[in-house]
This record gives sequence, C-alpha cells and structure tokens, in this order.
Amino acid sequence: MRNILLLFIALFSFGYAQAQDCSGADHTVLASNYAYNPSVLTVTAGETIAFLNEAGFHNVNGVSSTLTTSTWNNPETFSLGANSGSAGGVCMGTITLNTPGTYNYDCSIGSHAASGMVASIIVEAASSAVPTDNAADPTLDAGDVVSIYGGSYDNIASNYNPFWGQSGSVDTDYDPGTGNLVLQYANFNYQGTEVASSDLSGMTHLHVDVWGAADNDRMLKVTPVSGGTGASEFLVEVPVTPGAWNSVDLTKAAFEGMTWEQVFQMKFDGAFNADGSANGAGWDVYLDNIYFWNDGTGSGPPSGNTYDVTFNVNTANITVGPNGMFVGGGDYFGGAQGNPMTDADEDGIWTVT
Repeated sequence: MRNILLLFIALFSFGYAQAQDCSGADHTVLASNYAYNPSVLTVTAGETIAFLNEAGFHNVNGVSSTLTTSTWNNPETFSLGANSGSAGGVCMGTITLNTPGTYNYDCSIGSHAASGMVASIIVEAASSAVPTDNAADPTLDAGDVVSIYGGSYDNIASNYNPFWGQSGSVDTDYDPGTGNLVLQYANFNYQGTEVASSDLSGMTHLHVDVWGAADNDRMLKVTPVSGGTGASEFLVEVPVTPGAWNSVDLTKAAFEGMTWEQVFQMKFDGAFNADGSANGAGWDVYLDNIYFWNDGTGSGPPSGNTYDVTFNVNTANITVGPNGMFVGGGDYFGGAQGNPMTDADEDGIWTVT
C-alpha cells in the first residue's frame, strides 16, 4: 500500500510539473478538428504565442514536415508536446520567436498533418526607437539644388545649433549603424539652423527626409526664415509615417506669403501633438537631405557670379584713426575690420576693391 501511495504521489507531481501557463501571451492559436486557428498568424519579433487545444490530441511540430520528413528550415526551431483538448482550451504551452521570417509547423500526431493540420507564423521585425537605415540618396542635379544638410551636395548652413532657448540637443553626425550620417534632434521641441543669407526665390520646393519612432504621436513643422519682401516665416507640416524614413517635398506655395528672397535661417518646430494641439514636451526626430530645389519652372539657384566693387571714401571732413579705415559687416564683407582700405597716394581718398 505504501508503494502504491508513493507511485500516486510521483505521478501527481509529474503531472503538476508539466502543467502549462498560457496567460499573458500576446497571441493565441487554437488547435482542434485537424486545424490550427488562425492558420496564418502575423506577430512582431519577441512577442509570445500561446497554443490552446480545444479538442482532440495534438502537438506543435516546428522542426520538420511530417508529410515530407524534410526540415522546415525555420529561422528558429520550436515544438510543443501533445495534450488532450477540451472546451475552453487546454494550454499546450507558449513560444517566443525572435528572428524575423516565416515559420511553418504541423501536428505530427497520426494523419493530422495529412488532414490539413498545417499552419504558419510570420514574424516581423520589431519597430525601432531609432533609425537603423538611411533615406534614399537624392538624384537631383546639383545645379538645381541649394542644400542645408546632407552628404550629397555642398551645404550653406553655418550653425546647426544656435541657442534659441530650445530644450534639446543636436547631433549632426548621428550614425544609424550604416556609416551614412544623419541629423538627430534629441528631446526636441523646436530647433533652428543658421545659413548663409541666400536669394532662393527661384526655387520651387523644400525637400526633407524625416524619421520618427514607431510610437510617435507628434507633428513636425518647418519654415525657412527670410528677409526681403513677403512673410518672414510660415510653418508647414512635414508628414511623418512613424518607424520609417519619409521623403517629403513641400511646394513654395505651401509657405503662404513667403518669397524666399533672403533666407538666412531654418526652423523646425515639434511642439505639437499629431492632431495639431500644443505639446511642448521634447521628443526625438532624425533628418537628412534638407534642401531647396527647382523643378524647372523657377529661375533656379542664385547664379553664384561675383563682381568686383570698389569703395572710395573722401576723408576731407573726417579724421582717420591710427588703425586705419575698413569696410566690413554683413554676409559679404565679414567683420568690422574685414577689408582694410588704403590711401597709397595720400590724397585723402581711401579705397578698397
């Protein structure tokens, strides 16, 4: 009697140890009536899949095909032992697949596979919080482009991180793992860039490549900042599909009232929720290939031609100090002492070309 009792305790303990827990799984597959339901399941890498047996005696065989005996060649091998099902489902166990790809499996019990008990799982890559690739390289001719940031054209930006009281930081050399660098705005609410003052009135579009995280629920806007005639700035939404690079071309007409006659700054503003309501909390965004371009209907970029200009100052009514006289200031003439003037013949006319 004592031996029978010990055997019963051992059998009970074995059965208890083999009990499976399917609670908390991300997905569920039901086994019954010579079928798995769903027969094709799509999941994200790292998610948990529970198998419940509702009727019959079944297993899960992700090793090799019962019908052909050939290996499934799944990215990862998996299997679950057989059990008997009942209404409401008996847990067969759970699996977690971490490698993207297509996984095939069947029930290797009796003729179940031959009766159609074969199914598959499609595992998609988990969405990243940062980009792991790059936007496509631009293909426009350099003669039709004035570039702010990117590796394909010469850039006219002079300062990618002027202090405007913004919340975040700027990394102009962020590597997504490809060696092809992009622009990162971390903890971003708004950000400016200073550029060489340029007449871009002959350009027809502004191009931006932008990447936001898969769970992004924010809105990004952009505007050039311009002197000259017309509006100085006008924010326009940059559409962002989360989790991927977005190639966006905004027409000049979208920037209402702007002429782009004297663009000297760029501004990105992210202080919005996706519905356009205000939200000043910082978030991360990645940018590349920021440039103005001409589709052929505009006059194009500034010609780039330069001309010699001579400045003459008659000092008959002024006193020249011991340091001499200079022409300076603005984008063309540099600092206060950028261009020294001379009076070689001492006739009181100081000159510089």
